[in-house]
Order: sequence, then structure tokens, then C-alpha cells
Amino acid sequence: MATEPPVFTNCVENAVITPSPLPQATGRYLKKRESILNAAALLFNEQGTNNTMLSEVALRVGLSTNSITYYFKKKEDLIVACLGYSIETIIDIAKIAGERSTEVERTREFLKLFFKKMKSIAEGGYPEMISFRDIRGLEGPQKDHILAAYSEMFRWVRKLLLSGIVTSENRIALNVRTHMLMTQIQWIRTWIAAYDLKDYDRLAEHMSDILIGGIASSGSVWEKCALDDRLMPGKLTSGQPKSDFLNAAIELINGAGYGGASIDRISAMLNVTKGAFYHHNLSKEELISECAERTFFIVQRICSIADSESATGWEKLSCVARSLVSYHFSEHGPLLRISAWRSPGGNVNTLREDVRPLNQLVSLCVDFLVEGMKDGSIRPLHQPVASAIIIGMINGSTVLNLWVPDALKLDPVDLYVRPLFTGILVG
Repeated sequence: MATEPPVFTNCVENAVITPSPLPQATGRYLKKRESILNAAALLFNEQGTNNTMLSEVALRVGLSTNSITYYFKKKEDLIVACLGYSIETIIDIAKIAGERSTEVERTREFLKLFFKKMKSIAEGGYPEMISFRDIRGLEGPQKDHILAAYSEMFRWVRKLLLSGIVTSENRIALNVRTHMLMTQIQWIRTWIAAYDLKDYDRLAEHMSDILIGGIASSGSVWEKCALDDRLMPGKLTSGQPKSDFLNAAIELINGAGYGGASIDRISAMLNVTKGAFYHHNLSKEELISECAERTFFIVQRICSIADSESATGWEKLSCVARSLVSYHFSEHGPLLRISAWRSPGGNVNTLREDVRPLNQLVSLCVDFLVEGMKDGSIRPLHQPVASAIIIGMINGSTVLNLWVPDALKLDPVDLYVRPLFTGILVG
């Protein structure tokens, strides 16, 4: 029987974040605390939580490191506070959107309000929201505390997509689609910088149109075609390195971020000593570079094969998406999540600074969208936003097993990829 995803250890139903008591909670104190949260979230998003030091946060707000500890005793407290703020913000947005009558109205309102909040943040009206990418890198009671709060947020967002109640029949599909929506609002920050603040309302409309209406024209059907056979995982792996160390490193990076994939954790996951790690690998950086190279090879090969095929834009685009997600969950996977292709902060040398496979994938998605609109297999939509959403979906697939583990018992490609192409609210 399906469990209630997301599945977390010691997760409490309807858990909420209880903030620590604030000493001398004056207006001046709260304003400074808010500026610290904003500076910290910006740094955490830029560099990752593991690579950011309290001294850097202090420098951003004009304080000494000792002064920062008056507000947050240690970095972990600051990370939890940033995560708590982001979770509470999204819950508040979901509650307001949830007052709408239908799933379509609720989803549109949720995206509209989220973009409005992002605009207010960019204008300096609210603190930055931290990404959830490193949330599983936390340890101890703080991790259980935040993951329980994340579960509550997940349930509030899930209500937007639901007409009726959660049942054993619809639970897994709803959780997968909720993960999709959560992935997309997190992914926005990777592409929103290309647009002006005045465009945010329009972008919310385009994103709503794509997620709700899907990509297919009325004559296109979600089904495998001849190209799927050429892109089967087993036909893409020739000559590619595969080792337990690579797989463990990718799994840890996908789940806990670059900082969470420590040598100790990789070794513990494989039940080997650090000496054994160094016997097989020159360094962590070298291993991570191999992880990226393996993923880049697969992405480039899939793109190259699809681009050379004689097929409709719809067939090419849907096949590429199916192939990448299928490969990740196959015995030949996993693939490194796209958000880890650029290593955070001072580790830019670990992964390519100019990630050509990502640029190729984005460009190809746009090309296939254009082809599909020309041949009638894809409906008219905003191509750059649609491409960004597709890339975000692929990125989110690499952690689907962590947030909705029951999906892997069924067909994760059909459950997760199809809703983006046919509509997130379509049964």
C-alpha cells in the first residue's frame, strides 16, 4: 500500500516550524535579522550552504562574525531559519491560492502569486527565498524538523491540484505532479534573470498556460515511437565508465548537494574505508568531474541522435525527455542533476564553467518546439519558457525517488514526464 510521500524519518503530520525565541525583538533587531536572512539566502543560493561561511554573511550586512552569532549562534541555525522562511512563504501563497474554486484557478493563482512574491523580493520588499536543493544535506534534529515542515508545505501545494480527497488510487500520481510543480517554482530562479521585472506577470501567465495546457497539439498523442527504440538506455552506454563510486557520488550530490557528497559519506554508502576511496580515486573533485562527464556524454548523445532523426517536433521533444528520465532510472543510471552541472562557489573548476551540454539541450528544446509548431504537432506557446520548464522537469526527475519513492514502483516516466507534455491537471 502506498505511503504518504514525501517520506521522512520522524516526520510529523501537519508539522510547523517553531521559531526560536528572539532576544530583544525590537523593530531594529527584526530589521537586521531580516537583512541577515536575505544576505544568507543569496549566498546559499549562489555558493551552496556547505561553501558559505558566517563571515561572508557578516561582510554582506556590515557586521562582524561575532555580531552575527547574536542573531544566529551557528551557521546551521541560519540555514534552518532561511529554509523555514521559504517554506512559510510558499505555504502562505498556497493557502491564498487554495481559496479559488477549481484546480485550474488555484494553479494559476499560485503561480501568479509566486511570481509576484519574486518581484517583491527583487525590489527589496522581502528577504530572498533559499533553494531547497541542499535540504537533505542537513544533519541531526534540524533535518527532521525542516523535512517535517517541508511535508506540510508539500500537502498545502498538493491541495491546489486536487478535486476531492487524496485516496490510495490517486495518491502517487498527485504526489508526483506536486513534486513537478514544486520543482518548477524552484527552477524559476535559474532562468528568470533573463527577464525584466515588468515581465513577471506575463511570465506567470505563460508558465500557467504551459503547465496546465501541456505542450501537445490536439492531434498529438503521448506514446512511444521509432525514435524511442534508438534512445533506449542500453544503446547509449558504449564505452562509458561505470563504477560504484560514480553512482554513489551522483546519488549523494543529487540528494544532498555538492557539500553533502563528502568522501566520508561516499565511503560509508559503499561500506569501504577512505583508504579504499583513494585507492580508486585521485580526489573527490576528480570523481565528481567523472560524474559530470558521464552525464554530459549521455545528454549529448541523446540530443545528437534525436536531432538527426526524421520525426515531428513533438516526437523528438517527448522522446528526448522520456529517454533522459528513463536512462536515469535504468540500471545504466543515475545521471547528475542539471543544477549540479555548475559547481557552487569556489568549486567552479570541478565542473565546466561553460556547460555546453546544457546550452545544447536548451537550444535543442527550443528548436524542437519551433519544429513542432511548424508541423502542427505542438500547440503555440512561449518557446523559451517552455524550454526552461522542460529542463526543470528533467532536473527534478533526478530526485523524484527521494520525494516520491512509491513512483519508482510504477512507471516514473509516465507518471512524471507525461503530465508536463499533456497537462499537469490531466488525469
